[in-house]
Amino acid sequence: MLKEISDTIISLLRSDPMLQSRVKAWFRGYPRVFEKYPYIAVIWIGGDITYTGGIFEYRNDYEVLIVDLKPNPEEVEDSVMELSERVYDILSSRQDLNGIVDDSKLIRWDSECMKIGEGFIKGVRMVLRIRMILHKP
Repeated sequence: MLKEISDTIISLLRSDPMLQSRVKAWFRGYPRVFEKYPYIAVIWIGGDITYTGGIFEYRNDYEVLIVDLKPNPEEVEDSVMELSERVYDILSSRQDLNGIVDDSKLIRWDSECMKIGEGFIKGVRMVLRIRMILHKP
């Protein structure tokens, strides 16, 4: 179930023509190498299972990381903003992730930037909370 959710998130994003043309690397889990930018990684964080009135509800969080490296801070800012806005549009329009979860919502969207060598690297972290009803009475 967890791997299927991660893979579905990646598949939804990879199927978008804009992301497909601009993103150079895709990862499930933390990136293994940092040589192609921009990249997107989908990372399972975890979550809670609650039991109420005979219903098991599973809420789980996934990070969607978007990272880019450019020569100047304006370029990297523009790039990650455009990419993250597209990711937001895609995930907001497919809240059931093609039917594998009951619901999902982006609950956090933040970023960090730093100078490295002759360029600037910026990462955006978007946290997607999924909800699944595991058992209904």
